[in-house]
Amino acid sequence: MNFIQRQLQTAVNNITQWCNSNGFSISTSKTAGVHFCRKRNLHLDPEIKLYGEIITFVNEIRFLGVIFDKKLTFLPHVKQLRKKSEIALNILKVLSTTAWGADRDSMLKIYRATVLSKLDYGCTIYGSARKNVLQKLDPVHHIALRLCSGAFRTSPVKSLYVECYEPALELKRQMLSLHYYFKIESNSNHPFHDFKLRPFLLRLQNARKSFIPVFFTRVHDILSDLNLLYLHVTPEPKTNFPPWGIPVVQFLNPFQTFIKSDTADIIYQQIFIEHRQEYNDFIAIYTDGSKSADHVSFAVIFPNTTLSFKLHSSCSVFTAEIAAVLLALEQISDFLERKFIIYTDSLSVLESLKSFYIHSHHHPLVLNVLHLLNKLASRDFNILLCWVPSHVGIVGNEEADKAAKLASTQTNFTVPLTDFKKYTRVLFYSKWQRQWDTETENKLRAVKPQVQPWPSLMNRKADTLLTRLRVGHTRYTHRHLLLGEQAPMCSQCNCISYADSGGAFQYPPRYLFQRADWGNFMQLADITESMVSTADITEAVQNVIECFIKAANHTIPKSSPRLRKFRRPWWNEACRDSRREEKKLWNIFRRYPITENHIAFKRAKALARRIRRRSQRESWINFVSSLTSSTSSKQLWKKVKAANGVYREFSFPILNTGNVTHSAPLDIANTLGHAFAQVSANDSYSPDVNIPTTSQFLQMVRRQLDT
Repeated sequence: MNFIQRQLQTAVNNITQWCNSNGFSISTSKTAGVHFCRKRNLHLDPEIKLYGEIITFVNEIRFLGVIFDKKLTFLPHVKQLRKKSEIALNILKVLSTTAWGADRDSMLKIYRATVLSKLDYGCTIYGSARKNVLQKLDPVHHIALRLCSGAFRTSPVKSLYVECYEPALELKRQMLSLHYYFKIESNSNHPFHDFKLRPFLLRLQNARKSFIPVFFTRVHDILSDLNLLYLHVTPEPKTNFPPWGIPVVQFLNPFQTFIKSDTADIIYQQIFIEHRQEYNDFIAIYTDGSKSADHVSFAVIFPNTTLSFKLHSSCSVFTAEIAAVLLALEQISDFLERKFIIYTDSLSVLESLKSFYIHSHHHPLVLNVLHLLNKLASRDFNILLCWVPSHVGIVGNEEADKAAKLASTQTNFTVPLTDFKKYTRVLFYSKWQRQWDTETENKLRAVKPQVQPWPSLMNRKADTLLTRLRVGHTRYTHRHLLLGEQAPMCSQCNCISYADSGGAFQYPPRYLFQRADWGNFMQLADITESMVSTADITEAVQNVIECFIKAANHTIPKSSPRLRKFRRPWWNEACRDSRREEKKLWNIFRRYPITENHIAFKRAKALARRIRRRSQRESWINFVSSLTSSTSSKQLWKKVKAANGVYREFSFPILNTGNVTHSAPLDIANTLGHAFAQVSANDSYSPDVNIPTTSQFLQMVRRQLDT
């Protein structure tokens, strides 16, 4: 610590000395320090002075919008980021309703501009936080997608991602981290350019699984997963042009007055012949680039030779076209002639050379072409650029196009940063597609197997309805999960019907036999001769079963087969009212986050907690007081089960046979009948064996079911 303190004090002294000599001053009241350390025991912070005053060391500090805490957990930053994002979601809540409001595309644009931009900012830094910390931001993303699409609250999050064509935050953090890493690699002046982790740090991270991986370790894992460790980005060329010294590039276009769709090829060929007669003293050079699904190449046609090379598949067709022009200029510099004209069918390349201005997003090869043009002009080269239409029968252009498609020689051209971003986006979306292919039980996947954007309807109500039907979660099928109601009943079989991500399924109703009208049941369950006089015994059995079920539906009340919520024995009306008041004040505070509402919510929360504890204490006292010497063991166990939420009506009959569980009454009856038949058959006993008793018979049935 003493060594660190001396080094930091020396650095601060140098900074203050430079500020004094250049007319600057540092505010001591606004200066603070953070001691990044993972030690848990007590330790002293370094004592550093600025203008004779000791710099205050704090636990966390904001720098460029990111909060750094002393243990680099980024938990304070994530909490504040979530709070700010939830406030920004209010505009989406105002604009989104299921009956009217903005369409989905407009809502997604607003979300990306107001909320997602906050989540993306600095994610390459706070992405080093632990997984459980980063997961605190996922609910914000999910709420926003539900608001934008109008999906039901119970919709699966993976269906939301595909429906809105918005990837998960984890996938997006990986993509942005990779973009930033290659941006560092393309800038030779960056302090972390060509940075490599020391081997002992790698060994330490591999040995300690609890170690949080740093930025470069995370990027290395991503590159290894995407098989991009071999890929290198094109370095940004150094701009030597002053703003007033940028070369002005003009190009020829003798075809600009003709529309290609309305002009015959023979007219273009005749115009080109006239053009060549005018510039017959210039040596013609033809360039072209080609791009297919997995092949990117370019070619340059000289009067006596042809050069063609293959680029990495991630390069764009613009890169191939500008690389062809650059190669032509490099070859021209070795010629003795001084007049050349380069023909290309890429109008975008010529426009970028003509309207070039210095900014951070320019294509590196464009700047290289301008440098080379300026250098050749200083050597008295007269080089013209001309645009020609493609695939109209111009001989030189057709030869360049054919040579580019047949190129097989790999060149040493690296991938520009702009092309790499597009390529990695394709790779990440392919990874997303592979993850979506594994969701075999998801209902939306049966409707939308490919991860791609779908057009949305301008009618908000119709678009919301269509979204909920595709996802499989609607208010009719899933509102009972939110409101605690009974699940909807099927009108065909009187079964409780549910719809989830895998489709629809039914649960049989639970009959309340203690409330049955058996007299009316006997009258309705009338088995006629026509029901059983059938050729097939299975049909007769089915007729009898349907008769019984029809009679039971009219005479025996039914309830949901779903288990009710755990009934806490200490829960009473006072607990319910205090909980409702707490929720009410919480909603008011969320809508109007002022100090008065916050204090009221805290008081209501404390009161509700006090009432619940008092109710639990009184319930326990009553439970213990009810246990006397006259309490039977049966009554005791009934009270204990009730205290643990186990009630008689919660149980339902099942039959375990080996590894198979039967819950349907028909399956249970068939299984028991088969076991009875096996045990009571004559083949199971020898003539000298006595008939088993009832208990022995039941034991034999139990053994038969187990096997």
